[in-house]
Amino acid sequence: MKKIAFFLSAILAFATIFTSCDVTRLPEGTPLQEPFQDIKMAKQNRDAVYALLIGVESPNNLNSADIQTDLFHLTQFDNNSLKGLYTWQEQSVLDHDNINSYYAAYYQTLVQANYFIMRAEELIASAEYKTTDEEKTLLKQYIGEIKIMRALAHWRLIQRFSKPWDGTTDNDEQSGIILMKQYDPLKGAKSKKATRAEVYKAMIEDLDYAIANIADDANKDVKPAIYLTRDYAYAIKARVCLTMHDWQGAVDACNAFMDKYPINVDGDAAAKTKALSSIWHTEDSPEILVRLRATAQDGAVRSSLLAGSHQEGYSNPSDYKDKSRAWFIYYTPYLVLEKWVVDLYSANDIRKEVYVGTRGFYRDDWPFKFNTLTKYSGNRALDTDKKVLEFKFGVHLFNVAEAYLIKAEALAELGKTADAADVIVKLEKSRLSSGYPDPLDFGTKDEVLKEIRNERVRELVGEGFRTNDLVRWGMGFKRSEPQAGGLANAGDQLFGTPHAVQEVGKDLEKEASDKMFIWEFPLRDRENNENLQNFRNWR
Repeated sequence: MKKIAFFLSAILAFATIFTSCDVTRLPEGTPLQEPFQDIKMAKQNRDAVYALLIGVESPNNLNSADIQTDLFHLTQFDNNSLKGLYTWQEQSVLDHDNINSYYAAYYQTLVQANYFIMRAEELIASAEYKTTDEEKTLLKQYIGEIKIMRALAHWRLIQRFSKPWDGTTDNDEQSGIILMKQYDPLKGAKSKKATRAEVYKAMIEDLDYAIANIADDANKDVKPAIYLTRDYAYAIKARVCLTMHDWQGAVDACNAFMDKYPINVDGDAAAKTKALSSIWHTEDSPEILVRLRATAQDGAVRSSLLAGSHQEGYSNPSDYKDKSRAWFIYYTPYLVLEKWVVDLYSANDIRKEVYVGTRGFYRDDWPFKFNTLTKYSGNRALDTDKKVLEFKFGVHLFNVAEAYLIKAEALAELGKTADAADVIVKLEKSRLSSGYPDPLDFGTKDEVLKEIRNERVRELVGEGFRTNDLVRWGMGFKRSEPQAGGLANAGDQLFGTPHAVQEVGKDLEKEASDKMFIWEFPLRDRENNENLQNFRNWR
């Protein structure tokens, strides 16, 4: 057992810190794994694979791509490691640590997922162990959960390292990514790229297996669920179908689960604000499908790119109950919201209170204020020191609002504009204190799609969707004005180079066809794999 635990912890550390990977190799210094001896051992390994999701699905990992877009303004410019991505420097995008880590983390997740599936299938078929029918059912459920992870990892990778689905050239030999469906990391031959069609087919097959083998009530004894559920399989299938332009498939997948997760449409402003805050600040909302296990000691994450340096407290512990004395905040985020994003929220949108906050750089008592994303300000139940805000939260794998957005977009693309408007208005009613929109206001397909796209920004900002959305829509962007006032005035004292902070990247404009919307395979993989050496996925 110690060997297994050591291996899995090593894998997790590897996926978190390694900057590039050869997807056909095990991390150096890790022992070979052994077959599962019984159902208990299978469950232990299942839990360890889940641990990988905490790192790979954290906002810090997912927002690497969104740094390139028009959502955020970069601060601390001269010393900010994100500068290359933010300014679209070609060499940086070719081999940036964030990109390499993203690639390595998901492929190591695939290695571990495939290992688990192989060993669990061996245990089911084992003549020596003689699994009971009940154990076989449970093992198939576990395999289904891990196949969801495998589908999710492939979906993340093909979004970032392959051109978007177009339905015509998706069978081209060089169109996709390396598809990993078997555990064989020590094989001599290097993996070949699959076509986009092959990758998407594999994802759908994995998700359909999960839907068929995970009972509807499995893993729902804790709410939100901390293990993957049948509903979550439908949720990821909805994402995949949307990406494939399988509009009806996306609608059907959403219909299979979304009504089980109620949103507060009829409450007053206070009730709606409390309900929305419960998604991110207490994390007990019925809108959350899956929130990975997190405690004060283990499993919680922070969003350092968005929430700052995560220290809020008192210079003297005796002042804890008196905020007027020695109250301070260390709050120096790398990214703050662009002005157009803040302006997208109307005055009656409760998300402007829950998701967006006006804070001062470094300390609350400084006069320099700015709007930044406070969605990830944290769950106080996870703080180890109640005198300090630690900005810790559990990883949310899917909130039901995304299903409303997927369904609305798919319906609009099907030409069912009235139905699409009904769906998006229902979501907006749960997010507005008053002044609810009328579905009749959205008369045409273009008008409905415009509102859906704006709503995806309002609802999903900071969750790592913006780049994928722009690619799916065939849209470029132009960065707008950064926030005025406090951000500019604070430049001299906080950054030393206010003009760089304010001006660099401000007017960056990229067409939808820009090659760097799609990331290049990491340099190490191109050098070590002859199947990738002559291939440039964005050239």
